[in-house]
Amino acid sequence: MTIHDDTRSYLMLIIDRSPSALGDALRALRADAEGSPAAMTLCYRAAAKALADPDADLTYAERESLAEWASEAAPVDTGPRDRILRVRMSAVEMDDLTRLADGRPLSAYVRSRVFGSDGK
Repeated sequence: MTIHDDTRSYLMLIIDRSPSALGDALRALRADAEGSPAAMTLCYRAAAKALADPDADLTYAERESLAEWASEAAPVDTGPRDRILRVRMSAVEMDDLTRLADGRPLSAYVRSRVFGSDGK
C-alpha cells in the first residue's frame, strides 16, 4: 500500500510539530518505502499520538484537520484475533525471539514489532 499525498502531508506535519509522535511518523514513512501493509496503521498511530501530545506545536485548525482525517481514514478493528500465522524458524531464531520478547507472549511481541504498538 502506498501512502497518498494527503497522508504524507499529515506525517510531515507530525514530524515537524510533535516530539512524541515523531518516531511513529518516521516508522510509517519507512514502512511505506518498504511496501509494508502496516504503513497506514502506523500513520493512524502517529496521528493519535500527535493529538494527545501536550508538547505538539499544532494550531487548533491543524489539530481539527488531523483529527478529522484520522477519524475518517482509520480502519476499525471489528473482530477478534482469530487468524493464525505459522512461521518456521531455527532453534536459534526461536531462542532469540523468546529473549527479545522478554517474557511477553510471542504473538504480542511480534505484533508490536510489525505494527509498532504495544501488541494489544
